[in-house]
Amino acid sequence: MKTVRNVAFCLLVVCFLALSGCDKKADESKPLNKGGRIDGAKWLEGKTMMVTIATAIRLYGLGKGSNERPPRTLGELGFSAGDLEGVSFGESDYTFSVSSMNPLAFIIVCTPGSKPNAPAVPAKMTLNQAGNWTSD
Repeated sequence: MKTVRNVAFCLLVVCFLALSGCDKKADESKPLNKGGRIDGAKWLEGKTMMVTIATAIRLYGLGKGSNERPPRTLGELGFSAGDLEGVSFGESDYTFSVSSMNPLAFIIVCTPGSKPNAPAVPAKMTLNQAGNWTSD
């Protein structure tokens, strides 16, 4: 799973570079600890892991074929215990469901709560096969 960790780290760096802007002012209507920049930075970790799970689902489909049974566990996707453990999110914060292999259709949900320093806002984020993000 060293490859998964390397991919996750690279995605985290790319997300950080893409989302950080020196010319942007902080949203003064939001406190830093409630949905502001700190929670946003914590969500970079969660989103990076969600993208890593999405990549693993796609690779599973390529390796097994579109007629294969959809994966049901992170282990089937090649993750080992601890691979998705981070500072603000734990492995139990992530769930996924693959409803179809052909065409590929899945949803990944991240609901923080397993770590004491998890972000408060938003309460949950989802990612689908088209790369669309939603939050609650």
